[in-house]
Amino acid sequence: MKKLNVILVALVLLVGTTISAAPIHFIKEKKTVSQEIEKFLKNANMELEHDVNAYVTFMINEEQEVVVLTVDTDNETIARFIKSRLNYKKLENTLLQGEEYKVPVTMKAG
Repeated sequence: MKKLNVILVALVLLVGTTISAAPIHFIKEKKTVSQEIEKFLKNANMELEHDVNAYVTFMINEEQEVVVLTVDTDNETIARFIKSRLNYKKLENTLLQGEEYKVPVTMKAG
């Protein structure tokens, strides 16, 4: 019986040290497409009197880059800004080439 206890303790110690020595892998959370677009549009350096809403329609080309098709807004300055910041940027997310995607964008006054 004592031999069985000694063997069990040795086995527990062996398993415990093996598990604690195993490398820990951290999983990086993947951003959504909206979060990636938000990152590209940050730091606008423009003064807005009120919030501006827009819908951006884009597709992905052969090089996996964003190609802005339309920016649906009444503010032409915002439309040019969004196009200049998004066109030909690569997203981390994999989207289907040639498909049209539409995302809402709100530029906050402040």
